[in-house]
Amino acid sequence: MGLRPKRNLLNHNFEGYKLSCSDSNSIVKFQLEQGPLCAKLSEKYYSFQLVRSFSSFNHLVQDPYDSTGCCYFVDQGLNAVRCSISCDEIKAVPVLSLPSRSCCQDTLCYHPSLVFSGQSTAVLSDGCGQLYLVAIDRQGQPATWTTLGVFQYGDSCLLLDSIEKDGRWLCTVLTLNASESDNPNVHVLHSFHLEASDGGQLMSTSSSQLAGPSIPLYTSLCPSDGSLILLCEGRFSSLSSNEVISAASPVVSVEARSLSKKPCLDWQQTPEDVTVVFDLEPDVKSRDIVYNLSCSEISLGLSDGVSLLRGQLAERVDVEGSAWTIENHRLELCLSKYQPGKQWTSLLVASSGTSEDPFPLRSVENMTEEEKETILRQMEHLTSEKLVTDADLGQQHGAMFHQELEDCDKLPDKEHHFIRYRADGRLIQLTNVDANQWLCNTRLAGAAMLSVCLRCDVDACIWQPNDSAECGLPSVKALQCEHVATFDALGYVAASKQQKKFVTCPCDASYSVICEYSRNVFIYYPQPSGENQSSALQSIFCLPAEEDAASGTATTEESIVGIVALPLLRVLVLTDHNVYLLKV
Repeated sequence: MGLRPKRNLLNHNFEGYKLSCSDSNSIVKFQLEQGPLCAKLSEKYYSFQLVRSFSSFNHLVQDPYDSTGCCYFVDQGLNAVRCSISCDEIKAVPVLSLPSRSCCQDTLCYHPSLVFSGQSTAVLSDGCGQLYLVAIDRQGQPATWTTLGVFQYGDSCLLLDSIEKDGRWLCTVLTLNASESDNPNVHVLHSFHLEASDGGQLMSTSSSQLAGPSIPLYTSLCPSDGSLILLCEGRFSSLSSNEVISAASPVVSVEARSLSKKPCLDWQQTPEDVTVVFDLEPDVKSRDIVYNLSCSEISLGLSDGVSLLRGQLAERVDVEGSAWTIENHRLELCLSKYQPGKQWTSLLVASSGTSEDPFPLRSVENMTEEEKETILRQMEHLTSEKLVTDADLGQQHGAMFHQELEDCDKLPDKEHHFIRYRADGRLIQLTNVDANQWLCNTRLAGAAMLSVCLRCDVDACIWQPNDSAECGLPSVKALQCEHVATFDALGYVAASKQQKKFVTCPCDASYSVICEYSRNVFIYYPQPSGENQSSALQSIFCLPAEEDAASGTATTEESIVGIVALPLLRVLVLTDHNVYLLKV
């Protein structure tokens, strides 16, 4: 599942954006009777992952099957409201009313979320554990909504994706395992099928759960086999079906944790010490580590019996100078050499009766000549036998120092992956995307799955996942990401916006939009056909501030909570009390 940009979609001659001074830009305002329902985070659940997820949630959802560009949101009265545009005028009409939701004061409540499962159905979550299956009749204009059934999920959840197949609805929701102590939060992705039953109730079947340390930036279900595709920080691990996860439960205990595979191990050495690194499950804490070390033997494992490293060391160590630490789900063991400067060729002594080295050192001394030649060929473009001097720095191919990099060019501290899990929770594909910063998700016209927009150098590339290629697993297609569109220099522009909240584009990917937390919206679009394509245009919209009816003076600016880009340079913006139509 590699990310290979298409050269014909990249504009190497692009120079930048020019500010459009057109007088035709306009803003149409529509005041709402009730603003969108936005959940608030309590201090108990304050964490970076939750704050980022809650603040970047887009409350305005476009109907991908409606050609007129209708959008929906849930207002404070728990009404699903349709926003439509007619003759450049906005209309907001409730289409469905939900029962009042009830959340305990100490329980996390998510935003209401809406996903269109198909052309005739949608699934709506109230954020507090109720899922509503909605039938959409599109024969009339406008379409009518009716509730087909209700599923009592029980825990507060955020609906991430849903697809309809063979009369069943596959849903993926996000819940939180909140710890009462200082342990980090564990986020659980629960995928299950919904089937309609008599009495308007929905039944859940064939469910699977994944637990991980982060909230995914991208979540999409594959229509062909129901596999789950994530773009997330770190990895998720599968939970067995008999492990009950709820929002009020503590973090998954060490005893209930599934560690079917030994944690990954890597080690390296310096003249003074040897460093060994293990990747651990998200819920492993320092109190779970069992550690015994002598000058020639080591026993390192977990309190539930999982052994990480055990046996006779290849060389003697200084016990008092050795120690271990845990940070970011990694255990780092530092062994101080008893004889500094001596090169270790292995970490442990091979067991009696075997000649195989259990943890060999992959150093130059242990490599064959073919392996050395392969590595040298792969690094030819990074190395040179010529010494770079100060006089060379002004040449076209001069050296580049890290001081020349700007803050927006820095890579993230933690690893981000594109991961695909089968319906049973088994990981089948993984791609590291640390070099491609996530910008947004969008639904392109005619696409079965969500597209994802990632930064590629200074540009922003849209990738469309599909599963048309053959895979090594039976009855499973290999997931491929096709480069379908490019926004010139948008990756660099987005990284420079310190108050950036949303990045989006229309279903035809004809232009891009960046909006801040309040007031400012930036629209980037190409020059008219026939003009110079080495530059593009930028229009800046400043939403008007709310006025005090008594004094007539401007009050505090509204927060932007939702945005949808429509074709023909029309943008809908949802704020605390209003809906705006921006026209270029």
